[in-house]
Amino acid sequence: MEMNTRLLRLTTRTKRIFALLLALALCLPFAACNEEIELVEGKNPEGGYSFSYPETWRILNNGATTQLTVAEAGGALPYAMVRFTVFENADGISATDYFNSGVGGFSLIYDKYKVLENKRGPFEKEGINSGYSAVIEVSLKGETKLDGQPDGAGKSADYVIHQTVFEGDGRICVATFMSSAFNYDSHSSVMEDIKESFAFTAAEEISAVEDKGVAEFSVPTPAGWTMERAEAYYRFSLGKATVIASVFAMSDNYSAKEYWENSYKASVSGTLVNFKEGEIKDAELGGVKAIDVTYTGSSVSGKAYNFRQVICVYYGQLFMVTLTADDADYEEAVKGFNAIVKGFKFK
Repeated sequence: MEMNTRLLRLTTRTKRIFALLLALALCLPFAACNEEIELVEGKNPEGGYSFSYPETWRILNNGATTQLTVAEAGGALPYAMVRFTVFENADGISATDYFNSGVGGFSLIYDKYKVLENKRGPFEKEGINSGYSAVIEVSLKGETKLDGQPDGAGKSADYVIHQTVFEGDGRICVATFMSSAFNYDSHSSVMEDIKESFAFTAAEEISAVEDKGVAEFSVPTPAGWTMERAEAYYRFSLGKATVIASVFAMSDNYSAKEYWENSYKASVSGTLVNFKEGEIKDAELGGVKAIDVTYTGSSVSGKAYNFRQVICVYYGQLFMVTLTADDADYEEAVKGFNAIVKGFKFK
């Protein structure tokens, strides 16, 4: 399927789409306009499995491994994650035996652990022979890749792990959810969605690495930043600052300034608390006329953020580079933002 058929279209659903784009920038786990969060399908053709997950979560396939993440405002470090790993199971080990054989390894990773809940027995699903689900409370010193981590090696924090093991089709797939104990109740329902929807699929033979870059443009990765790439955007992170370079197909014949004034500003001001518009300047993006907009606002939790956004319309498509950072990170993050805007090239 060609890239342009997958782009989000700015039709009567614009308000919801804008809120989802803002959620991507802020990593906010909320439903736009008080709508119920929808489930979308996740697939890993190389690993040979599929599942459903809330649309506010982010998905990244890396070979046969899949990772889901959800985060609060700021976004560089997730508040919760789910990692899928799949293994061949030629010996026909049950899901329960597989979990029990590895649970002792928690003592090698965590300072302490305790199995709070476990559910054995087969899941009533086609193609799955047996399943096992457990909730484990762990304590960890030092740093993790989750928000809420201890500040230093001498401090510890409490986390909760919910692990579900699926066995069938000669394979075992382990879905491991992890969050800080504080955030477990807010996000753990994703595991019920996964358990109900999980299915083994035919694993595809992949002989070459597919180019999953954004088709319409390319951007450089500034030194020190990390980059993730999806079908319609690049996401860069430096600490808790983020820059997202994205593309959308448009149905309205707007200029960049008209798009900001007539559509996007209303959505942003309705989503952020204490929204305040800053300067609007003329700019360029990939040699095309654009606008450079700044604004500030707070998340629902009260955390204040600075935003800077370069917007242009090119051959009926909307291109945006959006910076989100708090006061402490903003000055340094602007340097990376400027490098991305300067290096932006249309293909």
